[in-house]
Amino acid sequence: MKLPKFSVELSERSKGILQEVANIGFGHSSTALSQLTDKEVEITWPDLGIVKKKDIYKIFPIDEVFVGVHLQVLEDLEGVLVCLFKNDEAIELIKEITNDNVTLLDEEGISVIKEVSNILTGSYLNSLAEFSGLKLLPSLPHLALDNSASIFDFVTNNLGYDDFEFLFVNNTLSIKDSGKKIEGSLILIFNPDDLCKLLCLLEKKYKHIKKRTIPKCDCE
Repeated sequence: MKLPKFSVELSERSKGILQEVANIGFGHSSTALSQLTDKEVEITWPDLGIVKKKDIYKIFPIDEVFVGVHLQVLEDLEGVLVCLFKNDEAIELIKEITNDNVTLLDEEGISVIKEVSNILTGSYLNSLAEFSGLKLLPSLPHLALDNSASIFDFVTNNLGYDDFEFLFVNNTLSIKDSGKKIEGSLILIFNPDDLCKLLCLLEKKYKHIKKRTIPKCDCE
């Protein structure tokens, strides 16, 4: 996936902390997915960054169909976490897990995508909570099959604010037995104040990661 320039600049310090969050979260996910598939699964994440709502469609074009499993983030922060696959990538993932030559997203395929997404989102959210010290709880997940505009409009409709920032983590699931590489994304959606609060708490807890360039906010 070719990524555009992120519209919100992350400090090296913040990016380093978020990279460590991803390392731990996806490490747990790799173990769980390997057990689920009975195949060795490695998860890499070539990039992460923050984008404004108006720029998210540069990453997820509105003329492509995506499979998105979304859940609400509750308690200390309120937002949405989305696990997103292109439709054809989702089908390839279902094939790898079921060993069936499926071509459509049927009931069994929906269960597979939900299970994989639960593993990815759960591990990442737990890692983020552990690093920040915040209580972050997931709601029940829901699946949507649609273009990116419809999915993002739907998941942000009930958040109660109009300005969003998307913490975007691209990831690749490499299944070593077959050599398949399946691209997916985790997108954490907060209002700018909550995202700033999260980054501030991460930076305060991990002062050994040097350099700080993001603006101060009310949490400081």
